[in-house]
Amino acid sequence: MNKKTTYGLITLGVVGVGAYFIFRNKKSKISKFRKEVVSNANKELLAWDGYVENDLEVKEDLLKYWESVGYYYTDLEYNSDSSDTPPEIAWSAAFISSVMKDSGAGDSFDYSASHAAYLIYARDNRLNYPDEPFKAYKTNEVVPEVGDIVCQNRAGGNASYEDVVVGDPLHCDIITDVGWFSVDAIGGNLSNTVKEVSYDLDSEGKLTGKHFAIIKTDL
Repeated sequence: MNKKTTYGLITLGVVGVGAYFIFRNKKSKISKFRKEVVSNANKELLAWDGYVENDLEVKEDLLKYWESVGYYYTDLEYNSDSSDTPPEIAWSAAFISSVMKDSGAGDSFDYSASHAAYLIYARDNRLNYPDEPFKAYKTNEVVPEVGDIVCQNRAGGNASYEDVVVGDPLHCDIITDVGWFSVDAIGGNLSNTVKEVSYDLDSEGKLTGKHFAIIKTDL
């Protein structure tokens, strides 16, 4: 091995170690609220391990999600098999709202059964109320962090950051870990359960694929 190659390898090693510590330090500076979001999302993931929405073991969990957005269902309604009552009705936005409420978001989050509603609220904050803690960005503008909420279209929807309206079919997940090439996220009503998924990052550390919005918080 010649001198030039040796110095090149040493430089590469120093850069790699430096990048590792930068990355580690960045992860260590997570706010208390974001840590709570990740912890609560993981608690829900564990509670649903092996269960799907029709299992009685997760009935109370589902009811808690709905209560977080102002819906209180009776046992009769829950067991009615109606398409507009739990567990049949889509509950992924209620799941996100419940985790945010449990984590201490207080009055700063727009708890809703619609992903589009709280996304629009966060986008409006960014444009008009910058002092509010929840703000939405395009995914090509920012890199994801743990505790962020990432949103994409579902069921043939074609909403974008600029033109999303309440009623658009969306799905959003909570980022729980950020790696070099991908992020892990937890969402509700994925295959009728609470599930962990992974999404790829590009060379700049930004989300690729179908996601078009990311909600960040200053809490």
